[in-house]
Amino acid sequence: MGSTPDLLFFAESAKGGLMSSTVTSRYPRPGPVGGTLIRQVIAFFKNQKIQLPITSHILIAVSGGSDSVGLAHLLLHYGRKIAPSNQFSLIHINHGWRPLESDQDAAFVQELGVRWGVPVLNFKIPGLAQSRHQSWEAEAREARKKIFNEQAIQKEALVFTAHQADDLAETLLWRLFTGAAKTHGAGITFQHGREMRPFLKIRKKTIQSYLQEVNTSFREDSTNFSNRFLRARMRQTLMPELESLFPQAIDHLVSLGLQAEMIEQQEDLNSILPFELLFQAAGLKARRSHFKYVLKESVRKNNGSAELHLPGGWKLFREKKKISSSTVLMKSYNNEEISPSDPKGDLTERQTDRWILEKSQ
Repeated sequence: MGSTPDLLFFAESAKGGLMSSTVTSRYPRPGPVGGTLIRQVIAFFKNQKIQLPITSHILIAVSGGSDSVGLAHLLLHYGRKIAPSNQFSLIHINHGWRPLESDQDAAFVQELGVRWGVPVLNFKIPGLAQSRHQSWEAEAREARKKIFNEQAIQKEALVFTAHQADDLAETLLWRLFTGAAKTHGAGITFQHGREMRPFLKIRKKTIQSYLQEVNTSFREDSTNFSNRFLRARMRQTLMPELESLFPQAIDHLVSLGLQAEMIEQQEDLNSILPFELLFQAAGLKARRSHFKYVLKESVRKNNGSAELHLPGGWKLFREKKKISSSTVLMKSYNNEEISPSDPKGDLTERQTDRWILEKSQ
């Protein structure tokens, strides 16, 4: 999917902006909401074992909406403990869904760059078309992440996105109700590759309160109120009703999602490595959670052999083989290391799995 940068902009405010020489003007004292918010974000980074301050360049993904504008404003004005302001740039992706509004969003983000004195990378995706296997939302997300990854690699940077607690709770319920948790996992990670989500424990209402405190405007995406998209309908109807019945529901879902992700990350990833190598060799794209699902299915079908049919005509199957050997050179036995001379090291026969990935003709 192609993408073309239509604008690469660098700006510095004349006086009183983020790029001025005085510390006071660069880092004004935050208000009550902003002070609490930046402390929560810093604590979240530390809890995730991120070394602060971050030394690499950081691209803040800004759509123009309240979440991303709030993240960018907070980090640029009060985020010196996370990274100096001259290490930040804004990156905006124009999907062109709403021709006039989308262009206005891009211009708005550009103006923010001028006002705050930071570089802006503005990309427009031409001809985004829905495929037979994905929704528009999925297509847009894939295209967006492709650009983020390309730019992050090129600039040796991290990408900060403004996914927040309400998004996390909504995603968990969507996975639960659609059955997508089997392939997408039960949790949502703070970091995926070069992408980080500093607002993952922050409520949307807190972000909007912060923007009111600092008197900063934002754009509202009209598709957020459209019944065309399932996620938008969930956001408008299900989530408010859920929270009215269970006031702590969002907080509990967020905790559940982060805990589930932590547990998944602590699993032995060596069991997934063979699948990753096979898929990469075949040029197939898959999430790590997909490999976990394949592994679970193979265990469930543990009858000597297993066969799974995958999209695109691919088939993954397992053959069990017995291998004979006279000794084991080094082996863990009750947490003890043993040598070939140890009688426990003798092994006459053992069973191993042989995984084969092939495409039907």
